[in-house]
Amino acid sequence: MKEIELKFMGSALMPVEPSLRKVKLEEDERSVKNLIEKISDIFKEELGIEILEEDGRVSKYILIIVNGVNITHKDGLKTEIRDGDKVSIVPAMIGG
Repeated sequence: MKEIELKFMGSALMPVEPSLRKVKLEEDERSVKNLIEKISDIFKEELGIEILEEDGRVSKYILIIVNGVNITHKDGLKTEIRDGDKVSIVPAMIGG
């Protein structure tokens, strides 16, 4: 079993309980997609945001960063995650 540390950036950080910031994944759960599927129901209620769109893509309002690198510069949702990795979920800034 691997433990992944989650970090919520910006205003998304405030509502998440510290105990929910570490997620345990089974050995066969290897990708960012596995992680997001596991946590999206929990955080949808906590944060009021959808991490994945209905078609399975990452919401255009969310960035997912693994160990400091945006997953769009890796293998997207197929990006492999390992024990001890740090995954940041960053809401896109909108304003004017």
